[in-house]
Amino acid sequence: MKRNIILLMMVLFISITVFADITDLVAAIDKLHIEYKHQEAVSLIENSLSKATTAKEKAELYWRLSRALLFLGDVAEEAKKAKTDVLAIFIKAEEAAEQTIQFDPANPNGYYWKSSSMGRWGQVKGVMDSLAKAEPMHKLLEKTINIDTEYCKAFQVLAMLYEALPGWPISFGNIDYSVSLSRKALDLHRKEVAAGKKDRIDYTYYKELAVELYKRNANAATRSKAQQKIIDKYSNTKDVLKKNFYFEAAVAIPNQSDREEAVILIQSAINALEKKSDKSKYEEKDLLKCKDILKKWGK
Repeated sequence: MKRNIILLMMVLFISITVFADITDLVAAIDKLHIEYKHQEAVSLIENSLSKATTAKEKAELYWRLSRALLFLGDVAEEAKKAKTDVLAIFIKAEEAAEQTIQFDPANPNGYYWKSSSMGRWGQVKGVMDSLAKAEPMHKLLEKTINIDTEYCKAFQVLAMLYEALPGWPISFGNIDYSVSLSRKALDLHRKEVAAGKKDRIDYTYYKELAVELYKRNANAATRSKAQQKIIDKYSNTKDVLKKNFYFEAAVAIPNQSDREEAVILIQSAINALEKKSDKSKYEEKDLLKCKDILKKWGK
């Protein structure tokens, strides 16, 4: 406890004395995020908001505040904190994301983190509340990818929505759309890593695509036929989201069943993560989740 208090005091002192430029401040916040120091990130942001002199700068701080609060909510849930306390954190995360939107409607991060905060609130609250949040989440994520057509995480969360939700007439779930959107997210992520925009592979993309493939459970022949059927739809559809419902037509899928590909994806993620000597806390969690998935599949 004493050590945590000292760390928080250091963060507050640094925010007052060092960051004369918003760029340095943002870099420091992102570093705390990578280091899994979410409470320190919240404290730094809240005590540095006055340093943002323009609406766009304020937006950059508020979406990072939303991100930090969302992860704090996850930590609180894992620690089995009171449900009301966990929900309150996610509400604050949503409010911070809304501030981003108000300050800079052209910043896609506000819509993405608002959607993510709403989703986590719904998951904690219960099934019916999750269903009620699905449509507004979808609209926010669609807004995100209309602003930034290469926003990997938005495509990933859209894929998760289409996988998790029931289909018509209850909701808009669709496992084929889910797989295509997940392939799109992974494709974009691979490109940003190759371009040096990200310094390491995020294996959650592999994990989520694997889960969706395993659920769809198509054999190799069915996959090939389905891919041929959607080529025209992919080529001729202009709407960003609807076009990527058919993204699977644009990739070379291996000649194997969905479940065979799913197992290979999960195993490749496990192998890569086990070899890393500098795993982040996020990667450690991903490794455990991937192993749990294989165990659940009886592999």
